[in-house]
Amino acid sequence: MPEISQLDESPWLNASHLDGESFDAIIDHVTVEEFKKKDGGVEKKGVIHFRNWTKQWSLNKTNREQIAAVVGKTNTDDWGGYAITLFITTVSGPNGQVPGIRVMNKAPDASATADAPVPAACTPMN
Repeated sequence: MPEISQLDESPWLNASHLDGESFDAIIDHVTVEEFKKKDGGVEKKGVIHFRNWTKQWSLNKTNREQIAAVVGKTNTDDWGGYAITLFITTVSGPNGQVPGIRVMNKAPDASATADAPVPAACTPMN
């Protein structure tokens, strides 16, 4: 049974979707999206779209810099096709220590990512 945080229809990937496990994911492409800030302003962020995943991931500075280091490219237009490993750890957020998604510091084995499982919360509902 899914956690209540997994029952929303949000397109955004969050830590609860990974069920405490690490997952290999292949980046399909990156877009730039505008997000409303609490003060009413607008902030632009990179958004990763993964192959075969229904959830998109809004990037913060820490994760985008880690992905650039792992794939060896700073232009997000060049990230498509690269595999990364996502894992859950405790991060500092505005509400204190919370579970957050981070990127392993090395790319997964390319042969292992071709048939890598997709988190249940990131697959289309049947």
